[in-house]
Amino acid sequence: MASRILRALLSTLFCLVFLSPAYGQERLSVVAHMFPSGSLPDQAAQAFSERLAAANIGGVRVVGDALLGDEQRNFRELGQDKIAFAITGDLLISSVVPSFSAVNLPFMQNSMAHSLAPFKTQKTYSRFQGLLGQYRVRHLATLCLGTRYVTANLPVRSLEDVKGLKLRLPNDRVWSAVWQTLGAETINVPFPDLPSALNSGLVAAQENPPGLIRAAKLNEVQKYLIDTQHYFQRQFILVSSSLYEATAPENQNRVTKAAQETAEDVCNRTTEAEKRDLDWLINEGGMELIKFDRKGIEATVNSVYLTQIATERDADVEALVGVQ
Repeated sequence: MASRILRALLSTLFCLVFLSPAYGQERLSVVAHMFPSGSLPDQAAQAFSERLAAANIGGVRVVGDALLGDEQRNFRELGQDKIAFAITGDLLISSVVPSFSAVNLPFMQNSMAHSLAPFKTQKTYSRFQGLLGQYRVRHLATLCLGTRYVTANLPVRSLEDVKGLKLRLPNDRVWSAVWQTLGAETINVPFPDLPSALNSGLVAAQENPPGLIRAAKLNEVQKYLIDTQHYFQRQFILVSSSLYEATAPENQNRVTKAAQETAEDVCNRTTEAEKRDLDWLINEGGMELIKFDRKGIEATVNSVYLTQIATERDADVEALVGVQ
């Protein structure tokens, strides 16, 4: 009896939030993200919101630029039913789904298709969805954000140049362990605070896809664009499980379809967008592209994973990533 009453209340809440324009300004009826206005994640959020409206699920607005906090806060608030949707980076995985930590290893991916494999393969994807469900969060779609490059004010050409480099990283145990083993001095800085951290000298280098480097105007404080291509970046469109499950199946299908169509469109556009952003950064943006020698790095990363990171393991995920 109590569960039927709770479901009825959640269903009413979902309809009020998602289906009534009168609730368009409520905190709950948003697609939250922490990325700059005009960046690819922001464009994806806007497109997703528009598709929801076209599917008669209106009143959902985009709130970006970390106005509702960073991606870790957005993830928590999805599980607390404080927001409806969020677009987050994939580095959340190692903290919330540690058995999938291998998917976050830098220098282990050779293409975007390789990066997407654990989320395209039914066995591992089903497992991932179930593990997210423990946090009352549901995965809707995976976006292709682009290839991550290092930027710095000194040319970084090899592992020798990484040693002692004050490198900003997102707050992720996998990345910290790898880059520290490679010799960098890593400092965790939230993305919204990155420009000021570079300006102040708190950090001397950072890494991101060209689109985010351009959107955040990091070319104004960094001279060199290092061609590390160490990570093919994914992002996730996530929804509050409670709100999703409380609505009718036809509306669940509309929400899922809107997310997946958005992701497909973004992935189709990412390669061309990245070429344009790279060209802009090197020409109008005034950055100098530096080639990077990756010799010996993959074996080091593999060893770091096995000895320092893999507290929980999934053999199927590791096989898709290429862990030896």
